[in-house]
Amino acid sequence: MAKKKAIGRPKLPDSEKRKGAFLVKLTDAEYDLIKQAATPRVGTWARDVLLKAAKRLVK
Repeated sequence: MAKKKAIGRPKLPDSEKRKGAFLVKLTDAEYDLIKQAATPRVGTWARDVLLKAAKRLVK
């Protein structure tokens, strides 16, 4: 009997999985401002901005 193909995205190797997380508390006004700047998603935008800043500082 043939194996069934797995449906969905293939699993990522352990080295590429995102495991760390942290919480940033914001006021409603701060969050609204970030939401306006962050398109399409706040989390993706924040990750990109934080990583760029960290790389620039660590250089």
